[in-house]
Amino acid sequence: MDPLTIIAIIIGLLFAGFLFFVEEAFEKMLNPLFRLVGLNSSCGPLEIRAEKKDESIILVIKNLGKSHASLASIQGRNANGKTIYPIPYSTLDESIQDLGEKKTSDLCKKFIKEKLATQCSKTIYLKQSELVDCSLDSLELLDALGGKWPVISE
Repeated sequence: MDPLTIIAIIIGLLFAGFLFFVEEAFEKMLNPLFRLVGLNSSCGPLEIRAEKKDESIILVIKNLGKSHASLASIQGRNANGKTIYPIPYSTLDESIQDLGEKKTSDLCKKFIKEKLATQCSKTIYLKQSELVDCSLDSLELLDALGGKWPVISE
């Protein structure tokens, strides 16, 4: 290789590193402003603890981050690797009862619309019958920004 090619490669790498640095710096400066108007570019960390109780699984979600967390859904994988999306119920009674399709759809929409404030927690309930062949360790919480947060079983 001639010296001109080597110099061009070094300049290209330095330029790419400079662009990466500038992008990170702007993101750190603008994130607080975006959060003020509700345009979060980051979420979390979220801590999710799971506990089995009778026919239900109790999930306690705690937002340990500095901004509100928008929750999307709960997902799990069964023994065959199939992805399962259980319905998040608001109360223990709802998770035990057999609710209609419209009511379960409303519960899912309500779960998606809620935002979890910083240092606050939320309790949701899942039916064990919806998580056939699915261990608690395979459950994850998905946030609205595409983040995945693992569930810690107790």
